[in-house]
Parts: sequence; structure tokens; C-alpha cells
Amino acid sequence: LLMVVLDAFDPRGEATPARRLVGTAAAVLGVWGFGDLRLALALPVALGWAWAMKSRKPWALHAPWVVVAASVVVLSMSLASSRAPLADWGDPDGWRRLWQQLDASSIRAAFGGEILPGRVAPWALESGRAFDRLVEDLGPLGPLAALAGGVLLWRRPEERSWLYALIGLVLVEWIYIVGINPMGGADRQTGIPLALVAATIVGCALAPIEAEAGRMRWPLLLGLGAALCIAPVLRSWPDLGATRSWGPHAWSRRAWAKLAPGRYALTVSDDLAAGWRASTSLEGARPDLFVYPAQHLYRPAPDWVLARRGDARRPLEQAWAACGEGARALAYAAALEAAGGRLLVENPGREMVAALPATLDGPLPWGEVVLRGATEPATPARFSAAVDLALREGLDAHGGLEAPEDRRRLLIAVSARLRAWLSARSFEPAALEVAVAAYREAMARTGVESAATWVSLGALLDRKGDRAAAIRATRRALALEPGRRLALTNLALYLADDPASLAEARALAEQATELHADTPGSWRRLASVCRIAGDAACTERAERGLEAAEVARAAAQAQAPGGASRPGCPGAPSELD
Repeated sequence: LLMVVLDAFDPRGEATPARRLVGTAAAVLGVWGFGDLRLALALPVALGWAWAMKSRKPWALHAPWVVVAASVVVLSMSLASSRAPLADWGDPDGWRRLWQQLDASSIRAAFGGEILPGRVAPWALESGRAFDRLVEDLGPLGPLAALAGGVLLWRRPEERSWLYALIGLVLVEWIYIVGINPMGGADRQTGIPLALVAATIVGCALAPIEAEAGRMRWPLLLGLGAALCIAPVLRSWPDLGATRSWGPHAWSRRAWAKLAPGRYALTVSDDLAAGWRASTSLEGARPDLFVYPAQHLYRPAPDWVLARRGDARRPLEQAWAACGEGARALAYAAALEAAGGRLLVENPGREMVAALPATLDGPLPWGEVVLRGATEPATPARFSAAVDLALREGLDAHGGLEAPEDRRRLLIAVSARLRAWLSARSFEPAALEVAVAAYREAMARTGVESAATWVSLGALLDRKGDRAAAIRATRRALALEPGRRLALTNLALYLADDPASLAEARALAEQATELHADTPGSWRRLASVCRIAGDAACTERAERGLEAAEVARAAAQAQAPGGASRPGCPGAPSELD
């Protein structure tokens, strides 16, 4: 969409009216659909249209109709999803909810402290990450070539207006991916336009040189192409495995095959929620199961969902009446159990379902909720065998998980089960031994690692009394993901016990508060380190920061979908009719 808009509104030449109208349609679709394009294109295209109207350009008279037509297409798709909100995270079931989706209300409530932070450290950290991704996408010479191309364009006066437009796009996109939506950078939800604009600058700078090169044009283009493209192609080649992957499909199918008929289930991750939707909607798999996203228990279920299993209405109504994620999950499970139903929950121990007492003997990553009567968690030997089976079956899915991303998701699922089981076993010594071995085995057999896994492994090693190993594991987590909050605060905890490393511990705790000032845990760790150091002023500052973070966190949770702002929940403000 961005490249179509650039082609249509290239200020260096007069495009045909048809091209300008196609570019207008592309801009409208981009503005409706993408936050960065909304910032980058809405005002420039509107100003361009106003200038064209004043100049009596032929395309300007028809542009409003193109805007209306393109908007109707987008709005019809968004409002149509009100019939099936489970398939749409934004749930735009009306004009107010549609505006909240466009305004990113849910994301801003959940990640308020990470959006346009008022401190330098988060901007510096995310700028470094964004540049690393740009180098990965363009190769090590790509950004340098774009800079050189920009200099060449600036030296040509007739090209400067075009260069300024491209620089404006770069600035808007950089602010968006660094300050507004840094959460989406790793998954390439943001940042792609930077690579497109960089390539455009290089191409525009080379065009006159290539035209004057004569017989040398092809050697010139081939040489430059090789220099610029070989490195990113080699770096990206392994990513092709993800495009051929059937791992998620096979894993979802394996999970459904192990669930008994007539069960109810709550999904927690987007991965299995999407897998369930795909297998049931596209393939007709397991119509006897009633699977519901735990994230959606805060609102009434749509009629089309209840039509599949009418006996699900009462439990869902019970969940809707409760306040808070844990209370909703418990209410749902209690209503099902009273009606004779049996509930399975994905990844027991995750925040929104942590209140549910679930067995951990079922197929990865499910656990069965049992409210009546205590259930003894699996013994260490039995759990170790279950982890081994989960890894063998997971890695064997559809002939093996070829893509590293598939193996990473398997590692995440195994790690989640390990954390839940350890909590159920109260971190007893025998369980710690099994868990440490399981973490290491999971990373070795999947061939991947994650910062979260290393942080968890470090915490377990510390509980075992091996602080040196815990420090090494947590440093590895920081090497994989600089700025990860738990890695910073845990490492500060480990280092604070040694007077020789107390200064580093304080620096890490300070860094955690700089990067994650909205998280109470960051300030709590700084306060503890300052107390150990005997710094009363630092302790007092950390306690004030903790209090402010807790207030901000409560306010954000109240404004989140299903939070305390919902009528009937404690703390909900009065509403005007």
C-alpha cells in the first residue's frame, strides 16, 4: 500500500489521474488498517488533495468518492465481525468499539508505560533493536547504501522535494516503531516500511547513474545487487522453513486427538485459539468440543457460539457476572462442574487461569480443572517422563518441526508446564532437580533458546543454592534480550548479596526502573538493593516510584477491556445514560 501511494504521489512528475486515484484508495486502506500508515499518510494525502482542488487537478474531483468507497470496504469488514467476535481480537461490534480499535485502547491500557515513554533509556534501547532489525532485513551495507543514496539525492536540487518526503516517512515510522509500538517490532508487525523506503532511496539515487553507464550498466547493477542482496538473502534463507511449516496444524490436531469427547476447554494463547478456529471452521474437526478463549470471558458470548452447545450458556453467564480474570475462570469452572461438565485449560499457571487448580498429567499443554477434592500433582519421575514424551511427540509432529519458530513455541509450551508443575509441587528439592534437567533438555533437543527460559532456569538454580550458575544463566538471558525486566531484576537480586558486585546490582536495578517504570516489581527490586547498600535517599525514591507504579497499574487495569471499569465491578465509575 505504501509503495502504491509513493508511486501515485511522486512529486518529481505529474502522474495520470487514474494513478492518483489508485494511490488515494491505497492511502485510505493503509490509514484504516495500520497505525504507522495512519500517522504517515493521512495528513500528507489530505493536504495533497486540498492543493489539487485549489489547482483544479482532474483527479481531485473524484478523490472524495474513492475515499468513501475504500472506507466502506474497510468498515463493512470490521462491523461484519460483530457476528463472530471470537475470531477478532478487536471486536468492533459497534461504532464505539470500532473507534476504540482504531484508537488502540486495549493496547494502550495494557502497555501504557511502553508507549511514548518519558525517559531516554527506552528510546535508546528500542532504537538499537530497530536498527538491528533493519540491518537484518537489508544486510550490513543496506543502511549505509540508503544514507549514501540520500546524499546523492540531496545534491540534485530537482530531487530534494522527493527526498524530504521519504525522510518524513522514515521519521514517522521510526517514532512509531521505537516509541509507540515497540512491542510489535520483533514479529515485524512494524518496521517493514523502513526497508521499503531505504530501497526506494537507493533506487532513485542510482537511476541517473545507471542511465549514463552505457555498456557498463549491467555489470554495475549486478555488482551492486550482489553487494546489497547476498548478505540479507543468506540471513533470511532459514526463514523459508516457516513458510513450509505444518507444525502448528499438526500440533493442534495432536492436541484435539487426545481430548476426550464432549469436553469443554479454555485456550490462553493466541496460537491454540487460532489453531482451534482453523481446524473447526475450515476442516470440521472435533465439533463435540466446546473451546472458548479465556480472554473473552469478560463479555457475553455471541449467539452463534451458544448455538453449537446450548449447555454452555449458563457457565458463560456465570463467568460474565464475575469481576477479574481469576474470578471469571473460577466461576466458569464451578458452573461447568455443577452441571457435570469437565473443563480443560491450556497452560495452567498462566496469569488469567492461575486460580484454577488443574492437573498436569494431560496432553501438552492441557490440564484438567478439578475443584472438588485435592489432586496430587505428578511425581517428579512421572513428570519427567511426561516432558520427555511431550518433546518426542512435539518434535515428531508432521515429520519434525523444521522451522525454528515451531521449535521455539514447543519450548515455550514445555516451559509453561514446568512452571505450573513446580508451583504445584511447592518447589520441593526433588522437583527442582527434575525441572532444571528438563529446561536444559528442552533447549538441547529443540535446538533453540529463549530469554524467558534462561531467566526461569536461573531462578531455579538460585533456589538450589547455585548462585554462580544462576548468574550465568541470567546473563545469557540478557545477552539474548537486553532490557528484559525479569532478567535485570533477578540478576540484581543475585549480585546484591556480594559486596563486590553490589554496584552492578544497583546499576541493573536502576536500569530496570528506567526501562520499565510502570512495573511495580522494578521499583521493588531497586528499593531492596538500596536498603542493602544503606542508601536511605535511594530507598525513599524507589518507594515513591513503587507507589506511583502501583497506582498507574491499577488505573490501566481498570480501563482495560473487562477491567474494573465494567459496570457492576468494584471500583467502576458511575455512568451517564
